[in-house]
Amino acid sequence: MEQVKFIFGSIMIGMALYYIYPVTRGVFFDAIMATTFIAISIYFGAFSSRSLHKKFGKKVQRPLMLTLFILGLLFAVKSLLPEHMQKKIFSYSARISENNKPRGPEWFIYSDEILAKALQDKRPVIIDFHADWCLTCKELELYTFSDQHVIELGKQFVWLSFDATSPSEQLSALQNKYGIGGLPFIVIYRADGTQATDLTLAGFENAGQFFIRMKKALK
Repeated sequence: MEQVKFIFGSIMIGMALYYIYPVTRGVFFDAIMATTFIAISIYFGAFSSRSLHKKFGKKVQRPLMLTLFILGLLFAVKSLLPEHMQKKIFSYSARISENNKPRGPEWFIYSDEILAKALQDKRPVIIDFHADWCLTCKELELYTFSDQHVIELGKQFVWLSFDATSPSEQLSALQNKYGIGGLPFIVIYRADGTQATDLTLAGFENAGQFFIRMKKALK
């Protein structure tokens, strides 16, 4: 029974950390990870035999908890390091992460000027409103925008990206203009300069469906 509690408890804690990660990245998230890992490891027998399971405690549970404790210490140290030292130490990992980014269209940071220029040049436009804390936005990036068919057809479009992570006057104005209620939110303009309101996307859509949406915008 104790093993079942431990397994389901670990799953619940893991899910909680997964959902708070986009909101609390950085020093605060590192501190949460450190506290969680250290507390769990100590409670479940990293340094005491009282919490160890009779059959597999010393061979499996204790090494696992000691490993978790060490990970907690690493997160604690990372949270205490100045930002410039973190960048220096973890620069290699950052480069690997950058190289492993999903493929996608050529994006431009949104501005009214770029939008006006694209429409003046008779180019269809896709505007992606997204945020760091938006998990569905990341799914769009990973599974939809990275699709080869979407990328190829997307070469006919101008792709604009708007970071809606933090409130701003510009975001408020665009929310009122397009009726943005949640994220992700995709606005599409046809080549004739008209907004394709019937093709607006609010939420996730797989690559096949989004490809069809793009084809309709080109008609």
